[in-house]
Amino acid sequence: MPISAIEFEKQLVQYASPTLAKLKTGNLFNIDSSFEQLDECIEYYNGLLNEKGIFLYLITYENRSMIYIYQKEKLLNLLNNHKMKSFFKRYNYSCTSLESLIIDLQKRMTLDHFPHEIGIFLGYPLTDVLSFIEGKKHLYIGYWKVYSHVNNCKHTFEKYNKCTNEMKKRFVSGERLEQLCQNI
Repeated sequence: MPISAIEFEKQLVQYASPTLAKLKTGNLFNIDSSFEQLDECIEYYNGLLNEKGIFLYLITYENRSMIYIYQKEKLLNLLNNHKMKSFFKRYNYSCTSLESLIIDLQKRMTLDHFPHEIGIFLGYPLTDVLSFIEGKKHLYIGYWKVYSHVNNCKHTFEKYNKCTNEMKKRFVSGERLEQLCQNI
């Protein structure tokens, strides 16, 4: 285990609990480029989480580093969905593999710091992503701007908050990621 693993774990719990608990397709968070042993931490936690279908990917562009943590199965389902594939192709994603999809996302982030389609990678509903792109008026703001199905989204946001609060509480009380993700 890398020396800085506990600090890295703390950030995973803080910013990615819903993905770690398999409630959400993915999370994305900034990480300090000077974070000690970042590559080792990513490798270590991929070794721990990949068997559970959860993967970490370092996205770098300009002077920024971000961790994209995702559920492989949910992302594959998006890639294999005809509507999603058409959506991705509008933004020049190759859609040939999961890896190419993520590499294309990194390229798009280089061109447009936070491309609108990133919401799909994070599990936002396509209708909300499209409405955002079209500049429609949102009805609610939670983890994303909501344009339809407000009550369903509020319920989802509550689940995400409850999950994050519970995992943070358990982490602070001494449980490590292996224990937090034991039953997923």
